[in-house]
Amino acid sequence: MKNYIHEGRAVTVTAPATVVSGQGVLVGDLFGVALRDAASGSPVDIETEGVFTLPKVSGTAINEGVRVFWDNAAGNVTTTATSNRCIGWAVGPGNYASGATTLMVKLGGPNAVAA
Repeated sequence: MKNYIHEGRAVTVTAPATVVSGQGVLVGDLFGVALRDAASGSPVDIETEGVFTLPKVSGTAINEGVRVFWDNAAGNVTTTATSNRCIGWAVGPGNYASGATTLMVKLGGPNAVAA
């Protein structure tokens, strides 16, 4: 097929700020995890599928299977839908206690602002 480019799990975007490898990156409505460090305005590859450990909002317990959202201002995962982008689901056994600082997230879903 002449118009096929690649699988599309990892895509190159313009870094909206300075990012480090493993950091969540939101560009428009597209969320992914940076595969390498990049300066603001430089190209950076982000992985848009898979399971990643990401920073979690403090003070809130999150159960596995719960849809999670990216709070771009705080740079962490939350269960608060309002004004945040849906990025996937919390995965892993049990739950993530309110004092936990990270959680495993299965990326996927609509990547859209919740109503």
